[in-house]
Amino acid sequence: MIFTESRYDRSMEQMMKGIPNFYPRGSGIVVTGNFRYTAEMCDCEYCGYYGGKKKGCLVPKCVCLEERISVGMASVKEIMTETMSEIKHIVIIP
Repeated sequence: MIFTESRYDRSMEQMMKGIPNFYPRGSGIVVTGNFRYTAEMCDCEYCGYYGGKKKGCLVPKCVCLEERISVGMASVKEIMTETMSEIKHIVIIP
């Protein structure tokens, strides 16, 4: 620090030079890619868009399809339907 000599004064100066309402560097959490989904987590009953047994899924496309594929919960039919629905197929009859 520039203007002080003691440790306490240096810490006070460092605090006063900081930006208000922001945490100092090095005081946060580290997010790593080690989280693994389980089959129970990917069940449709726990989804926020699940409307119950009568209504089923409330969105046209599954929002957690990647997670369901990674744990093996999605069927081949569901995967193909979701991924191939964007492809426009034009039939040309000769």
